Amino acid sequence: MAGRRRLDKLASVGGNYTRCLVSGRLRGEALWPFLNTGERFDLDRWDENYWQCFQSFLVETKKRGIITDIELWATFDYARVPWTRNPFNPVNNRNYTAPETGLPAEVKSPAYLAENPFYRTVPDEGTNPALLRYQKRFVDKVLSYTLRFDNVLYCMDNETAGGPAWGAFWARYVRKAADRAGKKVFITEMFEAHDLEHPSYRNVTDDPRAELNFKPPGSNGKLNCAGTILNAEPGRSQLRSKSRGLLRCPRLGRVNGRFWFGPDGFRKKTISGCHSKSSSVRLLRVLSRASTASCCHAPSRSRSKAGFPFGLGACCQISSARSRERCNSPGSGAM
Repeated sequence: MAGRRRLDKLASVGGNYTRCLVSGRLRGEALWPFLNTGERFDLDRWDENYWQCFQSFLVETKKRGIITDIELWATFDYARVPWTRNPFNPVNNRNYTAPETGLPAEVKSPAYLAENPFYRTVPDEGTNPALLRYQKRFVDKVLSYTLRFDNVLYCMDNETAGGPAWGAFWARYVRKAADRAGKKVFITEMFEAHDLEHPSYRNVTDDPRAELNFKPPGSNGKLNCAGTILNAEPGRSQLRSKSRGLLRCPRLGRVNGRFWFGPDGFRKKTISGCHSKSSSVRLLRVLSRASTASCCHAPSRSRSKAGFPFGLGACCQISSARSRERCNSPGSGAM
């Protein structure tokens, strides 16, 4: 019920885009795709409560005309504390052991570095059939739901600095499944690099084998207003020259290294300051000059409790962007 109200709120101010990490950790109480049989998970059995929630999300976004960006591999699930709770961790499931898969019980490096052997299962990265079998089964399950809907975009990872082979493999995998189902899909990979001219993004613009259609610079919104646009301009030119269809900039708002979006909107100390103006300017610049979509990133501290980073600040900015769109539309009379 709460999720529907939040989607209603998003749609009411003109929002029509959201991201969905296929994860189990972004809720107050963890809910994973696999059945917990007591002490451990069984990767051969699904938790139907999870998949009912997933289907409901797809149905409700479709009803409201909201595009949802499905991110298959929630990068931050595979390192540090989240990895110790992840069903794919051999400590947590009854389906394989650490010696069989080479998976560690702990991964202490930052998640975006993708140093977990979990990412070394695809042909160009190594072979691990015992694990790859369950990875494919998971993706097949996701696609069994998403390919029924035409409001879905596909992103392979969430802010990764790993090599391109992993994402390219799953992009091809999704593309083949869509072709078999007679569906047209739009696919990308989200790299961690802030600079859109970073070599990692060439995998989107230059590599036809990667099957990628659009370019999502995951951390580019951490830059200030000018930096966001200047970094986006070369990327936009590359996309145009390569006939790529979409560029979007997730917009991470920060004040001195801290997010200023709380679960209920702006913090009081920033709503009247220059930071709220800065974020609004950034949103309008990104939409008018650099991309076809922009989104508000969840605040790290309140993410698990709020579940949805949408408050007064986001409402005002989306509504403002829609007003600007109407004023600039043909026949509006605007100068």
